[in-house]
Amino acid sequence: MSGHLNGLQKKVLDKAPQALFVHCLAHRLNLVLLQSLTNISLCRIFYKTISGIPSFFHHSSKRTHNLGPLRIPTVGETRWSSNSKLLRVIINDWNTLKGTFQNIIDNHSSDSTTVQMAKGFISDFNDFNFTFIAHVSNQVFQTTDILFDVLQKRSLDINYCLTHIEKVKTIIKEKRCDTSFQIVFEKCLEKTELNYSGRQYRNMTKEEVVMKFRQLYFEILDNLIMQMEVRFQDLKKISFVSLADPEKFETFSSKFPNDKLQHLEEMFPKIFNNIPRLKNELELIYIDKDFHDKPLQDVILMLHKDKDIYVEAYKLFALIATIPSTSVSVERSFSCLKRLKTYLRNSMTQERLTSLANITIQKDILQDLMKGSLHSDIIELYATAKDDRI
Repeated sequence: MSGHLNGLQKKVLDKAPQALFVHCLAHRLNLVLLQSLTNISLCRIFYKTISGIPSFFHHSSKRTHNLGPLRIPTVGETRWSSNSKLLRVIINDWNTLKGTFQNIIDNHSSDSTTVQMAKGFISDFNDFNFTFIAHVSNQVFQTTDILFDVLQKRSLDINYCLTHIEKVKTIIKEKRCDTSFQIVFEKCLEKTELNYSGRQYRNMTKEEVVMKFRQLYFEILDNLIMQMEVRFQDLKKISFVSLADPEKFETFSSKFPNDKLQHLEEMFPKIFNNIPRLKNELELIYIDKDFHDKPLQDVILMLHKDKDIYVEAYKLFALIATIPSTSVSVERSFSCLKRLKTYLRNSMTQERLTSLANITIQKDILQDLMKGSLHSDIIELYATAKDDRI
């Protein structure tokens, strides 16, 4: 996938051997969630089950009508973070969904296939295993969703992204404790009754049943932590980027990070061939409080004004600014381009559908317009139009 054998990466490295390849961090996080949440059999079954809920309702407008104002988001197979929205709806509207499935079963006009599928979903909602995995997964997504946003929106600030990756690792490790497990377990008991005398717990005491779910909780988090360590371990090769982290300037002013400077020299010996001068320039920057706690872009602009003075330092900061954290703008699985391609093929002769596609592409502009009087203007336009023009 990275093209290290005969792809674009290999062709670039042939021309520029010192070019630094950074695999899209957002895509790595997607793989972390995919591998950690499907390696466990119960989790894999759970996600296969919930992916069928949107399909169940979207298959028929009659089924969708039973939801009322509630809407079920679809799940993208290539983007695992999309499961977060679906899980949030399932947990927040738990009883509403159960009631909807029951209404479908009780409705005499429902066909046999619809009734059987609705009975299956109610059975899942009444299963404590299903409830438990739903809440643990939701806890995971609450932590990783923020990181996804950071990796996709702060693509030109690699320091900021790496800092948040470490923060998420720390948060997940802190949740791996008996206190966090007990909180999740009690939330599940509020939604679904745990039948300690059930067939699957026939030869187990109540304490052993609780211990079983405790082990499952730790197993899920351990898988997630391990995947994050493996997927992001090679980021150590760009540890030198912390040299340009304004949040660490005050710390570096009292203790200079010689190990990171040495790593930079090993990575780019031809570009940074005057390490003593670079160190002196960095020491001056670290001491100067005007540079502290500012965004990387602002620091670069300040150095640009004195680039004849901070020759080596400006070169370093400019290099770090060119290291992106994500390539989501060109990855079809992270954008609407894949959906639009098929959509436009079916709307080539229909101006209305093409306009809807433009609205999808320029949704940021639409959101700004909606802050004003867009809705009232549209209503007024239709109110004054003749009936045959509507």
